[in-house]
Amino acid sequence: MFYYELSNEIIPKVDIDAKVLHMKLSRYINFSMNQTQFLRDLHNEQKIKLYCYDYLYPIERDGVYKKNTVYKFRLRTPVLEIANNFSKAFLMTQNDEFRIITSNKRKMQFRFVKQIYTITPAICTLGDRYWKRGERLSLIEEQIKSNLYSKYEELFDEEINKEINNEESFMSFISITNRKDIVMKFKQGNLIANKFDIGINEDEFAQKMAYLIVSTGLLEKNSSMGAGFCNYK
Repeated sequence: MFYYELSNEIIPKVDIDAKVLHMKLSRYINFSMNQTQFLRDLHNEQKIKLYCYDYLYPIERDGVYKKNTVYKFRLRTPVLEIANNFSKAFLMTQNDEFRIITSNKRKMQFRFVKQIYTITPAICTLGDRYWKRGERLSLIEEQIKSNLYSKYEELFDEEINKEINNEESFMSFISITNRKDIVMKFKQGNLIANKFDIGINEDEFAQKMAYLIVSTGLLEKNSSMGAGFCNYK
């Protein structure tokens, strides 16, 4: 299995507070989608968007990303056409906050995974509220499965036998790595997020689920605000 990763060099035009970085970067990425018809259509479609991205690095320890400084961020997707169009669009796009100077695409071979860990906080909604630290981890497991099954069916255009695959978890363990809930500003309010370590079983189905997490993100708002971007080992 393969996925595509764009490594992008980006320069802020103004100083940006880390507390709103995800909102600013999301705004830029959404703006870039106006550059090609494929991305315009993708943005407007009411379906799962099969890509995710992380935030600027290196991390600024004082909480301010500096104007006229070169940073990097990554965008991942299992869909070649998405990768090609974003790589093209990024180099054509600048707004009042960012410009991208390079966007390099790599075809990445997905290898056997034992553990996945979040780089950006992951968001889980339960009806009209957010999952919070201290609640049952089984609720998170259920939402992870539901989210990944939808992504699987979107990407591979085939249904999963949920009765069979819900009998056992593809995760050998799941743990929270943050000490308190992470509050993220979004539009006119706040979202609650958390970071996780997840153990992955060795069977083929578990590895496919890990592939989807790595290439499209964990849980929700992967494409809209870069939540749930993960690495693995």
